[in-house]
Amino acid sequence: MCSQSVIVPFEGRMTIEVRVLDQHLQQPVFELATQVFVESSTLHRALGIELEEYREYLRHPFEATVGEGLSVAAVDRETGNVMGCLIATDFHKHLNKTVRSSGKFSPLAALTRALCDQYQQRRTVSPGEVILVDMGAVSPAAAGKGVYQEMRCFAQRHASPKKNSVGS
Repeated sequence: MCSQSVIVPFEGRMTIEVRVLDQHLQQPVFELATQVFVESSTLHRALGIELEEYREYLRHPFEATVGEGLSVAAVDRETGNVMGCLIATDFHKHLNKTVRSSGKFSPLAALTRALCDQYQQRRTVSPGEVILVDMGAVSPAAAGKGVYQEMRCFAQRHASPKKNSVGS
């Protein structure tokens, strides 16, 4: 069984704890992930997606995905600030799902559907077999320090007892 967290010292004074995302971190993780996507994603910027409308659109699916218990967060042990997150889900749940789409979010839904279709053409996925990293975000303060890689490694170890593999 994988431990529920791992402590990773980084250059300088930052020490990060990577752990399974729990309820008390859900809001700060949601804020970080949505802000990073709206500010950094070329697709989100090209579609003109604003932060508050994205948060409204994503709130319910985000909470449902986090509720699966496969997502992880990286927290600065000194400050308690969320430095990164991987929002992960059982990929099988997305293969035949109709993604709601309206207005400027339609291209995101179409892209998701196309990627799922392509994956299904190459292999069959059973429930619990593959974990999809739906969102990955790192705080600008932790960018380039290996936080994303540590979260992926932890997510893989966390998923292994459940016989899942991590894919993105």
